[in-house]
Amino acid sequence: MVTDSHLLEERTFDTRFEVAEFVDAILSAAGVKAAFTDTGLWAWLACYFFPTLYAPDAKGPGKPDYWIPEQSWKGYYRHRIAGPLGVYVAHRDHLADAAILLKTPASVHGEYSEQLASRQERVTSRAVVGVATTLYFNKASGTVKKGGQSRKKPGTLLRYLGFLDQLDLTYDLYSVTVDELLALLPPEFDRFKK
Repeated sequence: MVTDSHLLEERTFDTRFEVAEFVDAILSAAGVKAAFTDTGLWAWLACYFFPTLYAPDAKGPGKPDYWIPEQSWKGYYRHRIAGPLGVYVAHRDHLADAAILLKTPASVHGEYSEQLASRQERVTSRAVVGVATTLYFNKASGTVKKGGQSRKKPGTLLRYLGFLDQLDLTYDLYSVTVDELLALLPPEFDRFKK
């Protein structure tokens, strides 16, 4: 039974964190666990909040899975609501470490979300996401640092992900801490540690 307390209110969201926090509270109040396989729920929520989640640009509304998630994890991380909520739920006990994925604009998927969240074993590791936040997110200004998304330069996100692939052969990336993983990074990442 749905009561008036479970009705959604119209509102806007500045960040992906605000989206996730709000939807998590609404689902919890309604007694609904985050049903990530319920594509109808996520499509409806995305339509309901479309005005605040859509940033018009020359390309139109973006990929279809921004609004209607695929049946697999491969599409859920891109969804404007299910994606941030998945990160929020995975990092609920240490949300500050996930700022690179949650403190960005609600209407933007972004390169960091694309690269980190596309691999479930990466996005659910506190150390992996925490180090990405340390390297590429300026907590004081609440913005991503410049230069971290470059495709060819040392110390950038893609170099970080490549380094993780090497570490994964000898380290359990779920058991290391953020500080331990930071200490393992080669000197090319030093410029982003500031």
